Amino acid sequence: MSGPEFVHATLGAGTTRFLTDPEKDREIASFAARREDKAHYRTAHPEARGGEGWIDPEVLPLVDALNAIPGVCTIQSCSGHARESYVTDGQLWLRLDESTTRAVDARIGELLAHDVIHRVTRQYAFHNGSEPHEFLDIRFTGERVADVQRVLVAFFLGAVERG
Repeated sequence: MSGPEFVHATLGAGTTRFLTDPEKDREIASFAARREDKAHYRTAHPEARGGEGWIDPEVLPLVDALNAIPGVCTIQSCSGHARESYVTDGQLWLRLDESTTRAVDARIGELLAHDVIHRVTRQYAFHNGSEPHEFLDIRFTGERVADVQRVLVAFFLGAVERG
């Protein structure tokens, strides 16, 4: 069984290259509606292996902490999942406003120096007539979500302060 198909509120007509406050408000409202329905959680689907579109409760504190930072919005998240002989990486897709993007660019080496952060890539996408927009794809050690939260929140708070 595959997970639900989600349409991100920020990825449609009118989406800009960098995150705006109205886009963040729409995304958070859209996620809040899905979050209220426990049928959207991976735990409600024991046959799901994870990584199939269901909400991972383990990563919600990280998502909430990042979304509380001005200029940062989570549009996709995964806590990482146990397989037969390994744990997959956790993953976040973050949209950033322009000043936060510039601050992150200036400090990206600091983020990558942490052992819980495996890779950060910038991706660009077009959806439904929007202008090109970008997001960060961050891969991290899935079984260390609390450490990842500490690292990412400190990093992005620092970026916002310097931006």
